[in-house]
Amino acid sequence: MGLKPEVLVFIDWYLPGYKAGGPIKSVANIVGSLNHEVSFNIVTSDTDFGEAAPYAQVRPNVWENKGVYRVIYLDAEHQKVGFIKQLLQEKRYDLIYFNSLFSFKFTLLPLYLLKFSSTASHIVVAPRGMLGKGALQLKKRKKQIFLSVAKGLGLFKEVTWHASTEMEAAEIRSMFGKNAAVKVATNIASLALGKISSTRVKTPENTAFFFLSRISQKKNLLNALILLSKISVCNAFKFHIIGPVEDERYWQQCQEVIAALPPHIQVVYEGAIPNPELPALLQQYHFLFLPTFSENYGHVVVEAWANGCPVILSDQTPWQSLETEGVGWDIALSDEQRFLEVLAHCIKMTDNEYAKMSQKTQIYMNQRVVTDDIIQQNRRLFLQQ
Repeated sequence: MGLKPEVLVFIDWYLPGYKAGGPIKSVANIVGSLNHEVSFNIVTSDTDFGEAAPYAQVRPNVWENKGVYRVIYLDAEHQKVGFIKQLLQEKRYDLIYFNSLFSFKFTLLPLYLLKFSSTASHIVVAPRGMLGKGALQLKKRKKQIFLSVAKGLGLFKEVTWHASTEMEAAEIRSMFGKNAAVKVATNIASLALGKISSTRVKTPENTAFFFLSRISQKKNLLNALILLSKISVCNAFKFHIIGPVEDERYWQQCQEVIAALPPHIQVVYEGAIPNPELPALLQQYHFLFLPTFSENYGHVVVEAWANGCPVILSDQTPWQSLETEGVGWDIALSDEQRFLEVLAHCIKMTDNEYAKMSQKTQIYMNQRVVTDDIIQQNRRLFLQQ
Protein backbone atom coordinates (compact mmCIF):
# COMPACT_ATOMS: atom_id res chain seq x y z
CA MET A 1 0.00 0.00 0.00
CA GLY A 2 1.34 3.47 -0.92
CA LEU A 3 1.89 6.49 1.29
CA LYS A 4 -1.10 8.18 2.86
CA PRO A 5 -2.32 11.31 1.07
CA GLU A 6 -1.31 14.48 2.92
CA VAL A 7 -4.25 16.75 3.81
CA LEU A 8 -3.88 20.28 5.23
CA VAL A 9 -6.95 21.46 7.16
CA PHE A 10 -7.70 25.09 8.06
CA ILE A 11 -10.23 25.51 10.90
CA ASP A 12 -10.73 28.47 13.25
CA TRP A 13 -11.05 26.34 16.41
CA TYR A 14 -10.11 22.74 17.15
CA LEU A 15 -9.56 20.31 20.01
CA PRO A 16 -9.07 20.72 22.95
CA GLY A 17 -11.54 23.54 22.21
CA TYR A 18 -15.25 22.79 22.42
CA LYS A 19 -17.11 26.11 22.55
CA ALA A 20 -17.43 26.42 18.75
CA GLY A 21 -19.56 23.27 18.79
CA GLY A 22 -20.35 21.50 15.52
CA PRO A 23 -17.43 22.63 13.31
CA ILE A 24 -14.92 21.14 15.75
CA LYS A 25 -16.85 17.86 15.92
CA SER A 26 -17.18 17.73 12.13
CA VAL A 27 -13.42 17.75 11.62
CA ALA A 28 -12.58 15.69 14.71
CA ASN A 29 -14.93 12.91 13.55
CA ILE A 30 -13.42 12.96 10.04
CA VAL A 31 -9.91 12.68 11.51
CA GLY A 32 -10.98 9.96 13.93
CA SER A 33 -12.59 7.90 11.18
CA LEU A 34 -10.06 8.31 8.35
CA ASN A 35 -6.66 8.80 10.02
CA HIS A 36 -5.59 5.24 9.16
CA GLU A 37 -5.86 6.17 5.47
CA VAL A 38 -5.18 9.92 5.43
CA SER A 39 -2.40 11.99 7.03
CA PHE A 40 -4.13 15.05 8.52
CA ASN A 41 -2.28 18.31 9.28
CA ILE A 42 -4.49 20.84 11.09
CA VAL A 43 -3.95 24.60 11.25
CA THR A 44 -6.03 26.35 13.92
CA SER A 45 -5.98 29.12 16.53
CA ASP A 46 -4.48 28.79 20.00
CA THR A 47 -7.69 29.84 21.76
CA ASP A 48 -11.17 28.42 22.14
CA PHE A 49 -14.19 30.17 20.66
CA GLY A 50 -14.88 33.48 22.43
CA GLU A 51 -11.79 33.21 24.63
CA ALA A 52 -8.86 35.65 24.80
CA ALA A 53 -6.53 33.44 26.83
CA PRO A 54 -4.70 30.68 24.90
CA TYR A 55 -4.93 27.00 25.77
CA ALA A 56 -2.70 26.25 28.75
CA GLN A 57 -1.63 22.84 27.49
CA VAL A 58 -0.38 23.63 23.97
CA ARG A 59 2.76 25.18 22.47
CA PRO A 60 1.85 27.83 19.90
CA ASN A 61 3.22 28.14 16.36
CA VAL A 62 4.96 24.75 16.19
CA TRP A 63 3.67 21.46 14.84
CA GLU A 64 2.54 19.04 17.55
CA ASN A 65 2.28 15.33 16.82
CA LYS A 66 -0.94 13.88 18.23
CA GLY A 67 -0.17 10.31 17.20
CA VAL A 68 -2.64 9.97 14.34
CA TYR A 69 -2.47 13.59 13.12
CA ARG A 70 -0.44 16.82 13.40
CA VAL A 71 -1.77 20.18 14.59
CA ILE A 72 -0.34 23.68 14.81
CA TYR A 73 -1.98 26.28 17.08
CA LEU A 74 -1.38 29.81 15.83
CA ASP A 75 -1.38 32.83 18.10
CA ALA A 76 -2.67 36.16 16.73
CA GLU A 77 0.79 37.25 15.51
CA HIS A 78 1.12 34.14 13.35
CA GLN A 79 -2.37 34.31 11.79
CA LYS A 80 -0.96 36.61 9.12
CA VAL A 81 0.21 36.50 5.51
CA GLY A 82 3.89 35.69 6.10
CA PHE A 83 3.40 32.68 8.34
CA ILE A 84 0.38 31.29 6.48
CA LYS A 85 2.41 31.49 3.27
CA GLN A 86 5.25 29.60 4.97
CA LEU A 87 2.85 26.85 6.07
CA LEU A 88 1.52 26.46 2.53
CA GLN A 89 5.02 26.17 1.08
CA GLU A 90 6.80 23.97 3.63
CA LYS A 91 5.32 20.69 2.43
CA ARG A 92 3.51 19.27 -0.58
CA TYR A 93 -0.13 18.58 0.23
CA ASP A 94 -2.42 16.46 -1.89
CA LEU A 95 -5.51 18.27 -0.63
CA ILE A 96 -6.14 21.52 1.27
CA TYR A 97 -9.44 21.62 3.16
CA PHE A 98 -11.19 24.75 4.46
CA ASN A 99 -13.79 24.12 7.16
CA SER A 100 -15.53 27.47 6.77
CA LEU A 101 -16.71 29.94 4.16
CA PHE A 102 -16.65 33.33 5.89
CA SER A 103 -13.48 33.02 7.99
CA PHE A 104 -10.97 35.72 7.00
CA LYS A 105 -7.84 34.23 8.60
CA PHE A 106 -8.54 30.53 8.06
CA THR A 107 -10.23 30.58 4.63
CA LEU A 108 -10.04 33.89 2.75
CA LEU A 109 -6.37 34.63 3.50
CA PRO A 110 -4.91 31.21 2.61
CA LEU A 111 -7.19 30.90 -0.43
CA TYR A 112 -5.93 34.28 -1.65
CA LEU A 113 -2.32 33.12 -1.21
CA LEU A 114 -3.04 29.88 -3.06
CA LYS A 115 -4.48 31.82 -5.99
CA PHE A 116 -1.02 33.28 -6.66
CA SER A 117 0.93 30.09 -6.01
CA SER A 118 1.81 27.17 -8.26
CA THR A 119 0.34 24.57 -5.92
CA ALA A 120 -1.01 21.39 -7.44
CA SER A 121 -3.01 20.66 -4.30
CA HIS A 122 -6.69 19.87 -4.67
CA ILE A 123 -8.72 22.50 -2.79
CA VAL A 124 -11.96 21.65 -0.93
CA VAL A 125 -14.20 24.19 0.81
CA ALA A 126 -16.93 23.21 3.30
CA PRO A 127 -19.52 26.01 3.72
CA ARG A 128 -20.92 24.28 6.83
CA GLY A 129 -24.45 25.57 6.31
CA MET A 130 -23.41 29.19 5.77
CA LEU A 131 -25.20 29.35 2.40
CA GLY A 132 -28.56 28.30 3.82
CA LYS A 133 -31.37 30.83 3.42
CA GLY A 134 -31.71 31.36 7.16
CA ALA A 135 -27.96 31.77 7.66
CA LEU A 136 -27.58 34.26 4.80
CA GLN A 137 -30.28 36.50 6.28
CA LEU A 138 -28.09 37.10 9.36
CA LYS A 139 -25.53 39.89 8.80
CA LYS A 140 -26.89 39.85 5.26
CA ARG A 141 -25.14 42.93 3.87
CA LYS A 142 -21.73 41.91 5.21
CA LYS A 143 -22.04 38.44 3.69
CA GLN A 144 -23.20 39.82 0.35
CA ILE A 145 -20.10 42.02 0.17
CA PHE A 146 -17.83 39.11 1.13
CA LEU A 147 -19.27 36.82 -1.52
CA SER A 148 -19.16 39.56 -4.17
CA VAL A 149 -15.48 40.29 -3.45
CA ALA A 150 -14.58 36.60 -3.29
CA LYS A 151 -16.25 35.94 -6.65
CA GLY A 152 -14.55 38.99 -8.17
CA LEU A 153 -11.14 37.74 -7.04
CA GLY A 154 -11.91 34.25 -8.31
CA LEU A 155 -11.13 32.74 -4.89
CA PHE A 156 -13.57 29.89 -5.34
CA LYS A 157 -12.69 29.17 -8.94
CA GLU A 158 -11.73 25.51 -9.49
CA VAL A 159 -12.41 24.48 -5.88
CA THR A 160 -14.43 21.42 -4.94
CA TRP A 161 -17.28 22.09 -2.53
CA HIS A 162 -18.01 19.74 0.34
CA ALA A 163 -21.77 19.64 0.89
CA SER A 164 -23.11 17.77 3.92
CA THR A 165 -26.49 17.15 2.26
CA GLU A 166 -28.14 17.31 -1.15
CA MET A 167 -29.96 20.39 0.14
CA GLU A 168 -26.62 22.11 0.79
CA ALA A 169 -25.36 21.01 -2.64
CA ALA A 170 -28.33 22.85 -4.18
CA GLU A 171 -27.54 25.94 -2.09
CA ILE A 172 -23.94 25.91 -3.33
CA ARG A 173 -24.98 25.61 -6.98
CA SER A 174 -27.53 28.38 -6.51
CA MET A 175 -24.76 30.70 -5.29
CA PHE A 176 -21.81 29.61 -7.46
CA GLY A 177 -23.48 28.24 -10.57
CA LYS A 178 -24.92 24.94 -11.73
CA ASN A 179 -21.49 23.75 -12.92
CA ALA A 180 -19.85 24.17 -9.51
CA ALA A 181 -17.95 21.03 -8.51
CA VAL A 182 -19.81 19.63 -5.50
CA LYS A 183 -19.31 16.39 -3.58
CA VAL A 184 -21.88 15.31 -1.01
CA ALA A 185 -20.44 13.67 2.09
CA THR A 186 -22.69 13.53 5.15
CA ASN A 187 -21.12 14.56 8.44
CA ILE A 188 -19.69 11.70 10.45
CA ALA A 189 -21.47 11.48 13.79
CA SER A 190 -20.05 10.50 17.12
CA LEU A 191 -20.96 6.92 17.98
CA ALA A 192 -24.15 6.19 19.87
CA LEU A 193 -23.73 5.24 23.51
CA GLY A 194 -23.95 1.60 24.47
CA LYS A 195 -26.21 2.19 27.45
CA ILE A 196 -28.58 4.97 28.41
CA SER A 197 -29.07 5.89 32.05
CA SER A 198 -32.21 4.34 33.54
CA THR A 199 -32.49 6.95 36.32
CA ARG A 200 -34.30 9.53 34.17
CA VAL A 201 -38.02 9.74 34.95
CA LYS A 202 -40.59 11.60 32.84
CA THR A 203 -43.96 12.60 34.26
CA PRO A 204 -46.30 15.56 33.63
CA GLU A 205 -44.83 17.01 36.83
CA ASN A 206 -41.21 16.45 35.76
CA THR A 207 -40.15 17.78 32.35
CA ALA A 208 -36.74 19.19 31.44
CA PHE A 209 -36.21 20.80 28.04
CA PHE A 210 -32.73 21.90 27.03
CA PHE A 211 -31.08 24.15 24.46
CA LEU A 212 -27.58 23.08 23.40
CA SER A 213 -25.77 25.50 21.13
CA ARG A 214 -23.98 28.84 20.94
CA ILE A 215 -26.14 31.73 22.12
CA SER A 216 -26.54 33.71 18.92
CA GLN A 217 -29.34 34.94 16.70
CA LYS A 218 -28.90 32.04 14.26
CA LYS A 219 -29.75 29.45 16.91
CA ASN A 220 -33.00 31.28 17.81
CA LEU A 221 -32.92 30.93 21.60
CA LEU A 222 -34.96 34.11 22.01
CA ASN A 223 -37.91 32.65 20.10
CA ALA A 224 -37.57 29.39 22.04
CA LEU A 225 -38.04 31.32 25.28
CA ILE A 226 -41.00 33.25 23.89
CA LEU A 227 -42.66 30.01 22.79
CA LEU A 228 -42.14 28.43 26.21
CA SER A 229 -43.83 31.45 27.80
CA LYS A 230 -46.95 30.84 25.66
CA ILE A 231 -47.53 27.15 26.50
CA SER A 232 -51.12 26.67 27.65
CA VAL A 233 -50.47 24.01 30.30
CA CYS A 234 -49.42 25.28 33.73
CA ASN A 235 -47.39 22.27 34.88
CA ALA A 236 -44.00 23.29 36.24
CA PHE A 237 -41.05 22.50 33.96
CA LYS A 238 -37.39 23.42 33.49
CA PHE A 239 -35.44 24.78 30.55
CA HIS A 240 -31.68 24.32 30.67
CA ILE A 241 -29.53 26.50 28.40
CA ILE A 242 -26.15 25.00 27.51
CA GLY A 243 -23.59 26.85 25.42
CA PRO A 244 -21.27 29.86 25.28
CA VAL A 245 -22.55 33.39 24.74
CA GLU A 246 -21.54 34.50 21.24
CA ASP A 247 -23.66 37.65 21.09
CA GLU A 248 -23.85 39.59 24.38
CA ARG A 249 -26.58 41.94 23.15
CA TYR A 250 -28.72 39.00 22.02
CA TRP A 251 -28.17 37.25 25.35
CA GLN A 252 -29.36 40.39 27.15
CA GLN A 253 -32.61 40.23 25.15
CA CYS A 254 -32.99 36.58 26.18
CA GLN A 255 -32.41 37.44 29.84
CA GLU A 256 -35.14 40.08 29.69
CA VAL A 257 -37.62 37.44 28.49
CA ILE A 258 -36.39 35.00 31.17
CA ALA A 259 -36.97 37.60 33.89
CA ALA A 260 -40.61 37.99 32.79
CA LEU A 261 -41.44 34.25 32.66
CA PRO A 262 -44.16 32.92 34.99
CA PRO A 263 -42.94 31.16 38.15
CA HIS A 264 -43.78 27.63 36.93
CA ILE A 265 -41.06 27.94 34.24
CA GLN A 266 -37.56 27.59 35.69
CA VAL A 267 -34.66 28.54 33.40
CA VAL A 268 -31.14 27.40 34.28
CA TYR A 269 -28.08 28.68 32.38
CA GLU A 270 -25.47 25.94 32.51
CA GLY A 271 -22.79 27.77 30.49
CA ALA A 272 -20.46 26.01 28.06
CA ILE A 273 -19.91 22.37 28.99
CA PRO A 274 -16.85 20.36 27.82
CA ASN A 275 -17.83 17.48 25.54
CA PRO A 276 -16.80 14.66 27.92
CA GLU A 277 -19.15 16.05 30.57
CA LEU A 278 -22.22 16.34 28.32
CA PRO A 279 -23.58 12.75 28.53
CA ALA A 280 -23.93 12.83 32.32
CA LEU A 281 -25.79 16.13 32.04
CA LEU A 282 -28.05 15.31 29.07
CA GLN A 283 -29.16 12.02 30.57
CA GLN A 284 -30.86 14.05 33.30
CA TYR A 285 -32.98 15.96 30.74
CA HIS A 286 -35.78 14.96 28.35
CA PHE A 287 -36.08 17.00 25.13
CA LEU A 288 -33.73 19.11 23.04
CA PHE A 289 -35.57 22.29 21.96
CA LEU A 290 -33.75 24.01 19.07
CA PRO A 291 -35.91 26.13 16.71
CA THR A 292 -32.77 27.10 14.75
CA PHE A 293 -32.78 29.35 11.70
CA SER A 294 -30.25 27.12 9.91
CA GLU A 295 -28.21 23.94 10.40
CA ASN A 296 -26.34 22.07 7.71
CA TYR A 297 -26.09 19.05 10.01
CA GLY A 298 -26.64 19.64 13.73
CA HIS A 299 -24.17 17.70 15.87
CA VAL A 300 -26.15 18.75 18.95
CA VAL A 301 -29.16 16.90 17.53
CA VAL A 302 -27.11 13.72 17.27
CA GLU A 303 -25.72 14.39 20.76
CA ALA A 304 -29.29 14.50 22.07
CA TRP A 305 -30.25 11.24 20.37
CA ALA A 306 -27.05 9.54 21.53
CA ASN A 307 -28.18 10.26 25.08
CA GLY A 308 -31.75 9.09 24.54
CA CYS A 309 -33.37 12.53 24.17
CA PRO A 310 -36.02 13.18 21.49
CA VAL A 311 -35.76 16.57 19.76
CA ILE A 312 -38.01 19.51 18.87
CA LEU A 313 -36.48 21.30 15.87
CA SER A 314 -37.35 23.84 13.23
CA ASP A 315 -37.62 22.62 9.65
CA GLN A 316 -34.30 24.33 8.82
CA THR A 317 -32.11 21.25 9.40
CA PRO A 318 -31.45 18.10 7.34
CA TRP A 319 -33.38 16.04 9.89
CA GLN A 320 -36.89 15.58 8.48
CA SER A 321 -39.97 13.39 9.15
CA LEU A 322 -38.88 12.95 12.76
CA GLU A 323 -42.41 12.47 14.09
CA THR A 324 -42.90 9.56 11.69
CA GLU A 325 -39.65 8.04 12.96
CA GLY A 326 -40.74 8.55 16.57
CA VAL A 327 -37.58 10.47 17.55
CA GLY A 328 -38.88 14.04 17.65
CA TRP A 329 -40.51 16.79 15.60
CA ASP A 330 -39.38 19.13 12.79
CA ILE A 331 -41.71 22.12 12.62
CA ALA A 332 -41.94 25.07 10.23
CA LEU A 333 -40.52 28.18 11.87
CA SER A 334 -43.69 30.08 10.97
CA ASP A 335 -45.99 27.53 12.64
CA GLU A 336 -46.12 28.84 16.20
CA GLN A 337 -49.28 26.90 17.00
CA ARG A 338 -47.66 23.57 16.14
CA PHE A 339 -44.65 24.34 18.33
CA LEU A 340 -46.97 25.11 21.23
CA GLU A 341 -48.98 21.90 20.68
CA VAL A 342 -45.81 19.77 20.65
CA LEU A 343 -44.32 21.46 23.71
CA ALA A 344 -47.57 20.94 25.64
CA HIS A 345 -47.69 17.31 24.49
CA CYS A 346 -44.13 16.77 25.74
CA ILE A 347 -44.98 18.19 29.15
CA LYS A 348 -48.02 15.92 29.50
CA MET A 349 -46.10 12.82 28.36
CA THR A 350 -45.91 9.89 30.77
CA ASP A 351 -42.81 7.93 31.66
CA ASN A 352 -43.91 4.94 29.58
CA GLU A 353 -44.53 7.09 26.48
CA TYR A 354 -41.21 8.84 26.93
CA ALA A 355 -39.27 5.59 27.42
CA LYS A 356 -40.54 4.32 24.06
CA MET A 357 -39.39 7.49 22.28
CA SER A 358 -36.05 7.36 24.05
CA GLN A 359 -35.47 3.77 22.90
CA LYS A 360 -36.29 4.73 19.31
CA THR A 361 -33.50 7.32 19.32
CA GLN A 362 -30.96 4.52 19.68
CA ILE A 363 -32.46 2.53 16.82
CA TYR A 364 -32.52 5.65 14.66
CA MET A 365 -28.88 6.44 15.50
CA ASN A 366 -27.70 3.00 14.44
CA GLN A 367 -29.84 2.79 11.29
CA ARG A 368 -29.67 6.35 9.96
CA VAL A 369 -26.90 8.34 11.66
CA VAL A 370 -23.86 6.10 12.13
CA THR A 371 -23.52 4.08 8.91
CA ASP A 372 -20.75 2.61 6.72
CA ASP A 373 -22.12 4.50 3.72
CA ILE A 374 -21.44 7.85 5.40
CA ILE A 375 -17.84 6.80 6.09
CA GLN A 376 -17.45 5.81 2.42
CA GLN A 377 -18.78 9.20 1.26
CA ASN A 378 -16.07 10.94 3.29
CA ARG A 379 -13.39 8.50 2.10
CA ARG A 380 -14.21 9.38 -1.51
CA LEU A 381 -13.95 13.09 -0.68
CA PHE A 382 -10.57 12.97 1.05
CA LEU A 383 -9.02 10.21 -1.04
CA GLN A 384 -10.29 11.90 -4.23
CA GLN A 385 -11.99 8.75 -5.51
